[in-house]
Amino acid sequence: MIIKVAVPSPIFEALDYLAGPYEGQVKAGMRVVVPFRRGQKVGVVIELSDNSKVPANKLKSISEVFTDNPLSDDVLTILKWAAKYYHYPIGMAIETALPAGFRRIKPMAIPKQIHWQLTAEGQNINASSIKRAAKQQALLTLLQTHSPKNDNLMDEETLKQLIQGWRPTMKRLEELGYVTQKTASTLKIDTSAAMVHLNEEQEQAIHSINSALTSHQAFLLHGITGSGKTEVYLANVAHALQASKQALILVTEIGLTPQTVQRFTRRFVEQVGTLS
Repeated sequence: MIIKVAVPSPIFEALDYLAGPYEGQVKAGMRVVVPFRRGQKVGVVIELSDNSKVPANKLKSISEVFTDNPLSDDVLTILKWAAKYYHYPIGMAIETALPAGFRRIKPMAIPKQIHWQLTAEGQNINASSIKRAAKQQALLTLLQTHSPKNDNLMDEETLKQLIQGWRPTMKRLEELGYVTQKTASTLKIDTSAAMVHLNEEQEQAIHSINSALTSHQAFLLHGITGSGKTEVYLANVAHALQASKQALILVTEIGLTPQTVQRFTRRFVEQVGTLS
């Protein structure tokens, strides 16, 4: 099996590698670490093939495979099209679409937090049946009656607010088989915010752009940071999708804050995500 990898370098074709110990585990869209010249680089698999212009005994094997968050077929298709259309090296084109953390050889560390959850036995046991252990009774009752978020997982911060000195007691409940630990990502996007109410200027801009949807026309939206331009963009994208048309969002190469990225993602999910 030949693995064709787009390596971020000024080379217009993907490079061929052998799967090595990862035979059968590699799929298109996955990030892989490959030997390149005198070092190593993170590339993206764009195709699996059974032939190569290079003799097999001269091909190197990929060094590592990241199975998390592979690029979808749709994303790969548009990136390959963009590289061909703009006559740009395929590996460098794909690299621009990857977050900075995904370009590094070291796997991206996603924050994790330990949560506690009642087992089936812990859900059914009567807390008062635990004799001479008032703290265990109190904590077990709390877990049984409290309705936390995150799929009934109780996190450390919530426990600190509700009960003091809970750790030794929780450890004992875990030993008894009444609770179990779960590891959950702390990287979450809040999509519960209410829809934004547009002001008069935003409504006017949206109407002007939508009215020209069937013609070829350019618009310049002028406004200071935080004036609400993104809401106009997303509203127009939603309108285009509802009209069975397409939309392409180009993001400038600036360092967006996590809050801005979260807000943009939330707005996109609310206004556009359900239309696709």
